[in-house]
Amino acid sequence: MYRAIYRKADVIKAISSFIKDLAREAGYAGRIEVIPNGVDVTQFSAPVPDDELAELKAKVGKKMGDVLLFTASRLVLSRGVEDIIRALAHLPPHVKLLIAGDGEDRKKLDDIARQSGVAERVMFAGHIAHADIPNRLKISDIFVRPSIIEGMGSAFVEAFAAGVPVVATPVGGIPDFLSDPDRNPDEEPTGLFCNVRDPESIARAVKRYMDDPVLAARIVKNAKELATQKYDWNIVARDMREKIFERLI
Repeated sequence: MYRAIYRKADVIKAISSFIKDLAREAGYAGRIEVIPNGVDVTQFSAPVPDDELAELKAKVGKKMGDVLLFTASRLVLSRGVEDIIRALAHLPPHVKLLIAGDGEDRKKLDDIARQSGVAERVMFAGHIAHADIPNRLKISDIFVRPSIIEGMGSAFVEAFAAGVPVVATPVGGIPDFLSDPDRNPDEEPTGLFCNVRDPESIARAVKRYMDDPVLAARIVKNAKELATQKYDWNIVARDMREKIFERLI
């Protein structure tokens, strides 16, 4: 079906280089513009009142000195959430995990947390409205999502905008925006990579942030600038107008 659609297209708008490559592999030889999905940088970078942050921290049980990991995902075993849970066993007891989302494997993830001996350090928050995600990011120390596959990954860019350092896997469209200091030594870093299906690799990335606050601050600064300069909806809308619509008229 996609091949038939591609043959009729004057131009394809791909949200990442990964999607562009898929279109080429499907046989499309025409013009492809890589224009990412946008994020509301203003919403995710806006300050949150201290009393509201204190209330949220109390709600999730974050105490002084705790390091709070945050992930947002559908709770199915194919999304890698279980790998973050297992990573906690390789991290100090004051590292905790807040999980936003729901799904059919919630009970299995509960079981994995218990079997790993970290159940008391994992909070399942259930479904959280997208409008409330910025506040959760603001009380978090590190955003972690060890994706198995990812077309682009807007949630990572939202964390960029919120000023939260990111741990991700180098899959799908993620390398378009995440530069790791080891993998991409000639580029300004915007995050840290971990390996797919590798809890110990996740733990190492988290520890690196914890042990090197200078690197963490540098990554946050670079990532926030990237989100503002390339992924804000105003920038994306401009690119859609100039690269797609105006050239089709």
